[in-house]
Amino acid sequence: MADERLHKNVKISGWGSLLTDMSTEMIMPVLPTFIVAVLKAPVTALGLIEGIAESTASLLKLASGYISDRIGKRKPLIILGYSFSALVKPLLALATGWIFVLAIRFFDRVGKGIRTSPRDALIADSSGKKKGKPFGFQRFMDTTGAATGSLIAFIILRHFNASINSYRLIFLISFIPALAAVIVLLGLKEIARTNNPDNKSSIQKPSFKTLPRRFKYFLIVSFIFTLSNFSYAFYLIRAKSAGIADWTLPLLYLINTVSYALFAYPSGIASDRLGARNLLGTGYLVYLMTALMFAFIDLSWFPFLGFVLYGLYQALVDTNSRIVVAELSDEETRGTAYGAYHTAVGIAALPSSLFAGIIWQKLGGKASFVYGAILSLIALVMLITISKEKSQKKIATLGELEGKNELQGDQSPTRE
Repeated sequence: MADERLHKNVKISGWGSLLTDMSTEMIMPVLPTFIVAVLKAPVTALGLIEGIAESTASLLKLASGYISDRIGKRKPLIILGYSFSALVKPLLALATGWIFVLAIRFFDRVGKGIRTSPRDALIADSSGKKKGKPFGFQRFMDTTGAATGSLIAFIILRHFNASINSYRLIFLISFIPALAAVIVLLGLKEIARTNNPDNKSSIQKPSFKTLPRRFKYFLIVSFIFTLSNFSYAFYLIRAKSAGIADWTLPLLYLINTVSYALFAYPSGIASDRLGARNLLGTGYLVYLMTALMFAFIDLSWFPFLGFVLYGLYQALVDTNSRIVVAELSDEETRGTAYGAYHTAVGIAALPSSLFAGIIWQKLGGKASFVYGAILSLIALVMLITISKEKSQKKIATLGELEGKNELQGDQSPTRE
């Protein structure tokens, strides 16, 4: 039973994620309105801000993962990344123009890019062979923080009647949980590596070339699936176009977040018994079904169930993708592997919504969801081939062992 307990690093990382996402999700639901309605910026500025912010995070995730492998330490980069974001977020309260917001979002995402890959690698390093429960716990805590932050922002806006000062108050208050997260994360401990990174001859220099071939194939699978996975905003727009009242749209977002939080931890625990790749494939299938439902089913009664399924898909995919990365990578290049994964997903996320928007404009909303379903089906088929390859190798290995045992005959000791 002791082996099933969560490592202290996993618990600390989970609480750090909860507090940080509480801070972030106090800001994100109100930031678009603040930019467009308060700062009077064009909608194109909003797209530019988020595009640059997410691109920055994606590129830095690869670099930070590689650096953590080279120096043999995860904690310094984790603390640096969380601290960077915590310090810049409250500066949004001083914004008088969208360029200033762009700068703050850029530096906030720099912090995310620095911390994410080393954090995921440390969780994997601290988790032994069974990584489902630890990653499920981390995603559960992350999403619980997000839901709490959104609720806090809603309460503040409602209390102050969405005045200009209420937005700036939210930005200032967001510093409190962000700072608390950094303090909590100071309790992280480095995990001794099997190979000593200080001994240059003991390990191969970590690089993309040294990553296993099957892991690189998984990157392609993840890239294709992410292309199918356009922004949840399209799901909200689809619900609105079906006649759903505006005031219920935030409720749909909250349902999605709560669904994610409820399913994340159980999906991680289940992966230790059923296999991360099997549950990841299930997540792809749930997304495919959800996309087809939004394309063809009457949404006047469906959207609430649809956003529950959307949260289920997110929990299955986000949790188990991280576990598969750990399974397909070696210990000495794990940080690089997580960096490559997060970068591939981040790069694919940029054009995915753009393609969906173009298809929506040219062919209508249903076509966008059909496009998503087709790409997710392709990714699902490719993922299945990875699992089959593993099974075939396992059978071959067992066959070789049986052959050796037959040759050795009575030389092998018999145990009662």
